[in-house]
Amino acid sequence: MRPPGDPAGRGEVARSYLAAFSARTGGLLSFQPHVGGPVTALAVSPNGRTLYVGGQFSHVGGTARDNLAAVSTSSGALTSWAPAASGKVLTIAPSPAGSQIYIGGAFGELDGQRRTFAGAVTATGGLLAWEPSLNNAVTSIAVPSDDSRVLVGGYFTQINGVTQNAIGSTNPVTGASDKWAATVVPDQPPGCTSSVKDIVISGGTAY
Repeated sequence: MRPPGDPAGRGEVARSYLAAFSARTGGLLSFQPHVGGPVTALAVSPNGRTLYVGGQFSHVGGTARDNLAAVSTSSGALTSWAPAASGKVLTIAPSPAGSQIYIGGAFGELDGQRRTFAGAVTATGGLLAWEPSLNNAVTSIAVPSDDSRVLVGGYFTQINGVTQNAIGSTNPVTGASDKWAATVVPDQPPGCTSSVKDIVISGGTAY
């Protein structure tokens, strides 16, 4: 990276796939975890101390990590949190209390157990029972402030064996389907399909 306006080769500072900046000035911070591959998902813990990192990588700072890692937000130091995803991680969403970390992507296993495109672990890395069954990649997960449900979005056309295109709602403990009135259309493969790339919740509204 280099300051705006500087020519190539001047003022450049190395950063591997992940960097941090001052939100006020844009200045580059010393935070430098040295991730070994592309980063495609980030989430900060509710207490602000931990940054969860997902993507497609096999190590962070020379330590083995399978597509998931957690680092200190202040220093970038790697933590002991080390669940393994068998494929690319595309979204990470902590619960409001920070005790559950919901993960979605293009994987079939999480922490060595079958999880089809979505799963959840604890803040210490242990696998949880949340297990919605989806038939394609999950690109977004969102949890409301009351922790009443977990919304998932992506390229799928089914949730738990029932047709539900691109977006749906699940129980936050089991992953069973919750009532959800909307589905995204059209879904007319191969020429015309819809998908959801992001979900943001504000109060009682999901965007």
